[in-house]
Amino acid sequence: MVNYSVALHGQNFSTLYPLMQIMINNEKSDFGYDDLQSCELVDAIIEVQVTGMKDLQLENDIGAVNNKKPFFPFGPAADVNSNFVIGCEEAFSKRLKSFSVDVSWKNIPSADLNNYFTGYPNTTNTNDSFKAYANFGDGYNWNGSQSLQLFNSSDARTDVKWEFNNPNFPSKINFYPLPVVRAYSKTPGQTISQKISSDISYISPNFSVLRASKFVLPALSYIQTLLNTYRDNRKGALTIRLNHTFYFREFPGVYANAVLQSVKPGATVSIPAQPFAPEMQAVTLNYTATTSKTVLSGFTTSSLPTLNDYVSDEIEFFHYGAFGQMREHAYEKSQHSFLNNFIIKLLPQYLNEGELFIGFSQLAPGDSACVLFQVAEGSANPDKPKAKISWSVLCDNYWKDLTNEDLIFDTTNNFLTSGVIKLLVPEEATAQNTIMPDGLLWLKGSIQADPDAVCSLVDVQSNAAIVVFKDEDNDPAHLATPLPANTITKLENSNAAIKTVKQPYASFGGQMQEDDEDYYIRISERLRHKERNITLWDYERLVLQHFPSVHKVKCINHASENSFYSPGNTLVILVPDLTNKNAVNPLQPRVDKNTLDEVAVFLQGHTTNWAQIHVRNPFYETVSISVQLKLKTGFEFNYYQGVVDQKLKEFLSPWVSDTSSDIHFGGKVTKSMVVKFLEELNFVDFIASLHLHHSLNDISVSVKDVEVIEASNPAAVLVSAAHHEITSY
Repeated sequence: MVNYSVALHGQNFSTLYPLMQIMINNEKSDFGYDDLQSCELVDAIIEVQVTGMKDLQLENDIGAVNNKKPFFPFGPAADVNSNFVIGCEEAFSKRLKSFSVDVSWKNIPSADLNNYFTGYPNTTNTNDSFKAYANFGDGYNWNGSQSLQLFNSSDARTDVKWEFNNPNFPSKINFYPLPVVRAYSKTPGQTISQKISSDISYISPNFSVLRASKFVLPALSYIQTLLNTYRDNRKGALTIRLNHTFYFREFPGVYANAVLQSVKPGATVSIPAQPFAPEMQAVTLNYTATTSKTVLSGFTTSSLPTLNDYVSDEIEFFHYGAFGQMREHAYEKSQHSFLNNFIIKLLPQYLNEGELFIGFSQLAPGDSACVLFQVAEGSANPDKPKAKISWSVLCDNYWKDLTNEDLIFDTTNNFLTSGVIKLLVPEEATAQNTIMPDGLLWLKGSIQADPDAVCSLVDVQSNAAIVVFKDEDNDPAHLATPLPANTITKLENSNAAIKTVKQPYASFGGQMQEDDEDYYIRISERLRHKERNITLWDYERLVLQHFPSVHKVKCINHASENSFYSPGNTLVILVPDLTNKNAVNPLQPRVDKNTLDEVAVFLQGHTTNWAQIHVRNPFYETVSISVQLKLKTGFEFNYYQGVVDQKLKEFLSPWVSDTSSDIHFGGKVTKSMVVKFLEELNFVDFIASLHLHHSLNDISVSVKDVEVIEASNPAAVLVSAAHHEITSY
């Protein structure tokens, strides 16, 4: 395990610690993001248990010891105050909860050392009497010492475990008091990290020097570096000092005395055993390291998190998104006045089905931005309810919602038509962020549900402006066609602040002066309806007059989208003009969502306040045909199967091939009509069987094999299915 490094691990995490990434298993169908989305993260502790570590740095009074083979921990002539040192940077640089050392002895000559050392001067040499004194320290504030028993009490030759437990666990290091930083004192565009870097200078002169030099170190990383240096200086080792002799110095005298005594007449003196230096076969380290409890959220306005809480936390929690990452902590959230809580969620919050991110360069807080959004008009799903687009700006990794005061104007009608949005960038916006690519000021548009309810985006252009034609006795005929793209290339009166002028798209909204016939028709209708919606005729003529893209209007009184018996409601059905238009679904042509919305607003403004107006496309009910037929000799079925399918589509929906054909509400289709049509085709010999199927798409009801198909309601239009079943007899 190693500390995080940008060069080694990639990304751009602002941390000096090792990283662990946790990912949701998306292959599980019964548990996933939705189950964890609302979980709140209050605090965290990381505990690590390691056993059997052999990568140790061992020393005795002679020098370094090779632990890959048996060795003498206290030297070949072990004596009182002989030292054995066990070093392990991985373990002793952490906050240790406990650790232990497993020792396997090799050359212990007897299970009972008291018997083995008979004749030596000490009154007792039991296994328990061979002790050592241990001193140790970890990378935080545990400096301990305790007595160790070298050998097992019952059998000195068996393995032993030396255990150490931290009695004051856990505790935090309070390095030094850090300043109180509040968001209201930040300059526009300044991040919290930059504010801390500015305020921290007076604490450490070294940091001021770093800021003044070409090497600029962020304050939080600088403080973490100081803390890590402090911990590195404190990281310790286990030093074991022998408290009991193994009689190497005493042995010559004791041995000589025993020999002299043994030659005396009648003497029963036994010769003392030769001393030995304990030899280790193997030594391994086990440890349990843990962080102190890191409180990530749960703070209140009366107990706000401090910079000390933020910097000295040993666990740093990051949210990893699609475009970057960000550290989450209650302290950071408390520094932003537009955030109303300090809650930290376990997972990044994706509350919207659709989001659009736009990055701006050379845009500063307090500036205004005019942005052109060119959309594929008519590509929005007209059957979906109108979607509301919410706009927000990235401020130090947090999104701040833009209010009506920030949005000066919006001509896109929530992306239902091409237009320009002008907005003011709030002072909290920052160009230095980690959750999105750095160096850009980010704007986000989001839709909670139904992203297909807005048009597909074609292009986004900044520094946009809306140009309006000014009539200076120009030829009226030029309004017959839009002004082509790239016609306008410069200003009439040059401005040094404007480098180039581009017109990326053709003009829109132009309309020629009406001729005499259209004028008299409009005036006659105007005298009748007086620009008010009273009768059904009034509704239909007003819509046709003001919305040229609408071909036909049907108004149904006492009806809504869900019921045809709804007093106080008026249902207006629109059919688009298909001339020179490419419908998304030619079998079921629909008026685009923007026109539906504009018609509803227009009619509501021209009627009584007590009337509820509903504007929508027709209820298209499909007719599907299953036919088995015999072709005349010489006609290939594989080819003419497609021809018959296309002919049936044109028969049921004639506007597919002829856009001038009208679309009729209601209607009826019978088997005899279809049989007559097919028999008149010059390549059909006879029809063996034919079945009609009726599908009411809007209410998901289908009726199979009927003799007659009729529209189910006054707003319905019978149309062809996308494919018909044609089989050969």
